[in-house]
Amino acid sequence: MVATFALLLLPLLAEAVAPQTEQLAGGLVDEDVSDPEIQDVARFATQAYNQADDGLFYIRDVKLIRAQSQVVAGIKYVLTLEMALTKCLKNLPSNDLEKCQIPPDAKRLVELH
Repeated sequence: MVATFALLLLPLLAEAVAPQTEQLAGGLVDEDVSDPEIQDVARFATQAYNQADDGLFYIRDVKLIRAQSQVVAGIKYVLTLEMALTKCLKNLPSNDLEKCQIPPDAKRLVELH
């Protein structure tokens, strides 16, 4: 009985002390923030944030600080963005948020899932 238990426990111990070289399935993976696809995801997230936010002014992403992805029943992204409240009112079209001016002290850090 003791030998059987030891044989069952040995693979678990080997896995526990082995260095982690592979990402766990379903775990978060860091992404390159300069990747064009990740930049598109950040733009989409900013648009969704503006639609959900009931403020008077548009919010614009200033800098993508960190991006992570997770494979679930699709791909889930976790983004850490520096965002700022712009001077552009939401009752105007938001075709190009890059043109919206940002007051110097308006930046804030936001994490989007």
